[in-house]
Amino acid sequence: MKNILVIILFFYFQICFSQIKKLNIDSIANYILTQKQINSSNLNPNQEEAYYMAYKKMSPSEQFERLLEISKQLKFKKNYKKSIEVLNFALKHYPYPSSKINTLHLLKASNFNALGLYDSVSFYLDKVKTFSTFQQELSYKNLKADLLTNRGNHVESIKIYLELLDDQRKMSETKLLSISKSLGVAYLKIQNFEKAKFYFKKLLNHEKDTNTIYRAEDHINLAVCYKEQDSLDKAGFHYLKSLAIAKANDNDFLSAQVFSNLGNLEVRKKNFVKAEDYIDMSLQICKKHELKIGIIINKVNLSNLYIQKGDYKEAYKIINKIDVDFVNKSAPDLKTEFYKNRSLIYEQFNDTESALVDYKYYIKLIDSAYSRESLYKIKNIELESFEKQKLKEIEILENSIKDKQTRQVYLLILIFFLMLILTLSYFVFKLNIRKKTLKNKVLSQQVELKNKEVLAMVLKHNQYKEARKKYVQEINQLINNNSNREKIKKYLKSIDYENNHFNWNEFDIYFKETHKSFFDNLIEKYPELTTNELRICALLKLNMNSKEISNLTSRSRGSIDNIRSSIRKKMQLEPDQNLSVYLNSFDN
Repeated sequence: MKNILVIILFFYFQICFSQIKKLNIDSIANYILTQKQINSSNLNPNQEEAYYMAYKKMSPSEQFERLLEISKQLKFKKNYKKSIEVLNFALKHYPYPSSKINTLHLLKASNFNALGLYDSVSFYLDKVKTFSTFQQELSYKNLKADLLTNRGNHVESIKIYLELLDDQRKMSETKLLSISKSLGVAYLKIQNFEKAKFYFKKLLNHEKDTNTIYRAEDHINLAVCYKEQDSLDKAGFHYLKSLAIAKANDNDFLSAQVFSNLGNLEVRKKNFVKAEDYIDMSLQICKKHELKIGIIINKVNLSNLYIQKGDYKEAYKIINKIDVDFVNKSAPDLKTEFYKNRSLIYEQFNDTESALVDYKYYIKLIDSAYSRESLYKIKNIELESFEKQKLKEIEILENSIKDKQTRQVYLLILIFFLMLILTLSYFVFKLNIRKKTLKNKVLSQQVELKNKEVLAMVLKHNQYKEARKKYVQEINQLINNNSNREKIKKYLKSIDYENNHFNWNEFDIYFKETHKSFFDNLIEKYPELTTNELRICALLKLNMNSKEISNLTSRSRGSIDNIRSSIRKKMQLEPDQNLSVYLNSFDN
């Protein structure tokens, strides 16, 4: 009984613990979903409740997708730490498909890159092995190049950026501009100012109607390029442009940076009053926001200004107020400028020992700078070689594309001419058919006309024959009436001869004009046919029956039938085969 009770209690506590854990997860999710950073406007309690209830109705996988989307929104709003927190929470408490693993690694790497945690960036990039989409590959290469830039390996990062531009047709315009900016910064780092200017100008030409902080940064970078090339007026123009944008956006940090740069620029122009005003404005902003690095940079710049003016006493006051330990932890350029200025000041105050120590350290820094400059030159040479190779590859590719396009043009021309030839052939064929049809029609009409003429001749002969019979009968009556019998008998014999003799010669001429090959074809196949049989065949072809033939030839109908039977026998026709139809086949 005790064992059963223990088991029941165990399961009860398990259920309670899971519910508490679930409530804890839900409360965190609720907190995440109603953060002000996520939503464009503040939510009232009712909106928060509705927002959270909609989330609760989602499946676990949909909830994970929602949190992933929130993480991306936070990253877009530059809240990188919160983006990572949301991502970690989602990964810990919700199931996610394996297809999303690369997206998660790249999103984390992107956040860590923005935070400057480059080891973490490298860790998550190493986890990405394959790419399911082009966008994933693009994000990976972009992060890899940024990582190399941030670690000082600018040449390799530039190579990756240039390779990315090979696929620019697949990219969005925003991504292309981002790569152009990264290339400009990388070239600026290795002091290839012409290349850097090319990309920053490209960005500024595209952003003509905008006044964003990004545009101000592009103006500053372009100004740096011009300043390093001693184009001080152009540098000043772009610094002032960036200052106007900084003021329009009420950005004190950017204003402080620009004022400091303008001060240095005016020092180089020997406009010391104007330079002091600019540096002082920058210094006041840095003090207001307690920007220690900004304060020290401006003090070093002021010390340099007073040295250029020859006011070493004022320069000495300023240089001795600078935190040396902080300077030693700063960038090499700031350290170099500081120790150079302090060495010159100590020398003017006859503190030769301190001046010598600072000068030696300055020389060491200069040597390091020269080494860096030499390295940059080597890197630029390496990059030029790489770019030449890329240009050659591009030229080969362009030539290949041109050849392909030329072949396509030739193929299209060939297809066009083939289609034209086929179309013309079709119309010529149709025209020939039409001509042949018309010719056959004309021939048919001519044959029909000739047949009518032959038939007309035959009918005319029959009419004459009938008329002569009538005349003979009338003359016989005259004879019976005791007229001049001898003369009348002679006349009767003449009429009777003409009546019983059909003009076959005239008939043959007409028939052969109409049916030129009929007799030849018939004789060739049946040479045993007699002249009378051939003539009967001609009359049968004209669709005359035995009675009509009998009248025409002055033969009895029985005689005509016998001739027809003889013809059928010689031609070996079947009993059910029509002789007239068969004879029509010989007219081809």
